[in-house]
Amino acid sequence: RKNWLTATGLSVPQALPPDEEEALTYHLSKVGDTMRWARGDWALYWRHKIDREANRKDWSYAYKRERQAQMMEDLADLLGINTQSLYDEAACCSNWPREARLCGTAVGFEHHRLLSGRLPLDERLAHIQEAESSGMPTREFSAYLKHVYEWSLSAQITTIPPEFTPPAVTDYFRWHNL
Repeated sequence: RKNWLTATGLSVPQALPPDEEEALTYHLSKVGDTMRWARGDWALYWRHKIDREANRKDWSYAYKRERQAQMMEDLADLLGINTQSLYDEAACCSNWPREARLCGTAVGFEHHRLLSGRLPLDERLAHIQEAESSGMPTREFSAYLKHVYEWSLSAQITTIPPEFTPPAVTDYFRWHNL
């Protein structure tokens, strides 16, 4: 906003009107979500690229998985995040097609991640839309889901299926033969 964002941080004037403080806070919250979606989609792009190369070169399944794991580690290093975070972001992106992702005033990436791979898409969308319309922060949304479904939300689904076509919606249960 107003060229205050630089490569090394945020350069904000000493005093801002309250409406500009609110607007800046909102925009900064969305930048974080945007980066998580973008990194997840980028990891899926590279994973899909390795899948295509593996098919073309007739690699063994074990070798393909090894290459994918090494790619995720290298990409995480280049992006400056830990590898598990990149897996989490990619898993969430693989479960939410771009057209189903809602980035509203209350709902962001973390809301989507909490539901990632747990329910059919139409049910996930209903929960996301409810969280947005009621202005439910992530912490409340997590408690709500834990209450409704008796989930242990600390055990997140962080694996990416071995075969996928990003950004397709993939069924978690099919990946794990459940």
